[in-house]
Parts: sequence; C-alpha cells; structure tokens
Amino acid sequence: GWGMNNRKLNYVYYIANKLNIPVKTINNIHDRNKSIFLIESDENKYILKLCRNFSRKNIFNKKVNENYLNIEILVYEYLFKEKGKSFKVPRVVSWEKNKYILLEYIGFENKFEIDKNSSDLIEAFVDFNTIGSNINIYNDYKGKIYNYYSRHVVKILTNTFFKLGRIYGINTFFKILRVVIHCTNKQKKLSKPFLIHRDIGLWKNNIHFKKDELYLIDFESCILERKWILKDIIDIASGLNLEVDLDIIDNYLEKIKNKGFNINQINLKVQLRISLVHNMILTILLYEKLDQSKKEKYYNFLVDILLEDKKYDEWYATIR
Repeated sequence: GWGMNNRKLNYVYYIANKLNIPVKTINNIHDRNKSIFLIESDENKYILKLCRNFSRKNIFNKKVNENYLNIEILVYEYLFKEKGKSFKVPRVVSWEKNKYILLEYIGFENKFEIDKNSSDLIEAFVDFNTIGSNINIYNDYKGKIYNYYSRHVVKILTNTFFKLGRIYGINTFFKILRVVIHCTNKQKKLSKPFLIHRDIGLWKNNIHFKKDELYLIDFESCILERKWILKDIIDIASGLNLEVDLDIIDNYLEKIKNKGFNINQINLKVQLRISLVHNMILTILLYEKLDQSKKEKYYNFLVDILLEDKKYDEWYATIR
C-alpha cells in the first residue's frame, strides 16, 4: 500500500500535475478500496486507480503476490485491439504499470435494467468472454492472469476457510469442499479458455449505460478460465432474490455455439451450482459487515439447497 492517506493524496496531485490536469476536486469514491479517486477539473472528470500490491497466503500456506492493476492494464491493452465489440470500455487517458491507470469518468448514474437490456448484455458477454479463446491472449497473458490462486474454485475455498469458517465453523468448509470436488469432477476443461470478468456478482455494479451504449468497467479481477466459463452470464441471470433466469443462459449458450464452440462440453447444472455457491459466500461476507439481518436467507440457501445434492437437484428441476 501507499501508507498514510496524505501520501496517497500527494501522489494523486503529482500524477495530475504530470498529466497537465488542472485539479478542481479529488475524492476517494470506494468504500473499501482507498486507492480509487475521482478527479474533477473544470472541463473533465477522471477515475484514477493506484496500484495495490497484495501478498497473502492461500489455503495451502503458499505465499501469493497479486497485482490487480497490471491485470486491468493488460485487459485494456487487448480490448483496444479487438474490433467490432458489442460493448464499450472507458477511454484510458494514461497508465504506468505497477503505478496507476487514469480513465475517463463515464458516470455511475445510468444502471441497466435486466429485462430491458438483457439481449445487449448477452451479446456483450459473448464477445467479451470469447476474446479469451484467441491463442495470442492465452500465450501472452497466461503467467499474469492464468495463475493458480485466481482459479475460481480456489477462491471459493479460500474465502470459506479463512472467512466463512470463522463465522459458521469448519464443518461448513468441508461441506463446500465436498461440493467443489463433486462439481469439478463433473465439468471437464474446455480446449480453449474464456476471458472471465469475475466481478459482476449479484449487484452487477460493473455494467453501465451511457447514451444508450453499454459499458463494461473494472477488469482487475479478470482471469482466463477453461472450466467455469459461465461465471459472468450466471451472474447476469441471477438476482438478489435468489432467482435465476435460465433463458438468459440458454440464449448465451446458443450464441457461443453459433461462434463455433462445443456447448456439449458445458455442464450447466454444475456450472450454476459452483457460481451460486461463490455468490452466496461473497454475499454473506458482505452482509456480515453491512447488515447481518440480511445474510440469513443467503446462508440458508447455501446450506439447505446448494450444499445438499438431493435438495439442489429438486431446486434445479423447478427452474429448468
């Protein structure tokens, strides 16, 4: 990290001055991430993200270093080269690896409506996800995005072991571990990777509309994934009321089939189960901090439905 807040603020002013931006106001705009700033000048607004380096141990006691900023820069670099996308991304004003990225501010007022914009969203994520099947991005980015700690199921187990287990006990961890092993054995790896945003979630905060154009933002959690490729579209199809619109997922699968992907390799039932387990864990942990009264329905859905084979089969049949 950058230490004291005034040191961060001075660094923000230093970057703005270097880029000849006449600063009017600077505000931190993220509740949990103190390294994201909104810079306002007389004519323009910008988002500045400072580098955050993390060093932590995973469940196997292995030290892991993560640099989210550089992952985001890599994704932007490739997206700029990709033509004919059905979505837009914020314009990058400047970046410096290991230090910062400065983006145009597109606003956070214009959230999408899932019913109204579902076809646009499906098309956008078909394009975004299948970018990962390009052999160049696989070779160039493998060591940077395609790393072990970022694996979807490892994230689930890490969150459970270190966080959820402290709240509900180690038994919850072993139940989730059993489901993860069961689902992993049921889903084979695909021949080509998909680029997964992985930070859509039930809130869908990283999707915006500006002048009727769809924007995707925040690519620091992106991974190349050859197994759990439906993570993003399942997030799109899922809601905070625990509903899942399988029509959205079916539409997505039909579109990637039309692009030449073998959807027979994809086990939707286990893909959905893994993604919902992940989302329930993240939602429970969030409400543990914000509003404990809201976390119970997600915990009950996790424990009573997702972690019980027979109950999950019955629930899946009701939505299928």
